[in-house]
Amino acid sequence: MTISDINFLIKLQKELNTQDTLNQSDPKYWVIASSIFQDSPACCGDYYSIVHNCGIVVPRKKTKEELIPELIEYLNEMYNEDKLRFAYAKEIYTFAIFDSNDREELDIEFPPVSLTTIIEPDSFEEFLLQVSELTKSNISLSEEAEKLVIYPDAVYLTQIDAEKHPKENSSHFDAKAHTYANTALGSPRYECLIKLLQTTNFQKLK
Repeated sequence: MTISDINFLIKLQKELNTQDTLNQSDPKYWVIASSIFQDSPACCGDYYSIVHNCGIVVPRKKTKEELIPELIEYLNEMYNEDKLRFAYAKEIYTFAIFDSNDREELDIEFPPVSLTTIIEPDSFEEFLLQVSELTKSNISLSEEAEKLVIYPDAVYLTQIDAEKHPKENSSHFDAKAHTYANTALGSPRYECLIKLLQTTNFQKLK
């Protein structure tokens, strides 16, 4: 074993013993992870989108409430020629659909309750259903779950190496790529190897 080999092992040992454990037990190994979005059953999603006639018109948000401003804006632009106006009162979680011919001013935040064409659905989904019926189109809520995925063919002994590779090969990774620590369960030989690398006094080999 050369001096260069010994110095390599000393440096590797320091990295193994000083890197953040991320609350992960030894023997650790590092990979590159990212995430993808998959369609989710109702009430099980992490993100929400609005779909109109099979196309996404309001991209994914963390909550349904975050969809509302863009949805109201989209509907008012989409159905402006049909003389339909849409509004939302956040304080009372009430939507309204009304004929613009009933109003002289269209830039109001919310029409008066006395307006006979107001619709007050019980839920966000009910509002979308009523809009679909009124416009004879299909406007619906799409739910997606965010799932962790591991890049293949990329395993590292240390976090430093795991962080370095995507930076030097960015064309092979997406913007959400990040390091991810795992424990090699049921791998006694790997566990023994890591302990040797962590505890051996390599200075004595010089």
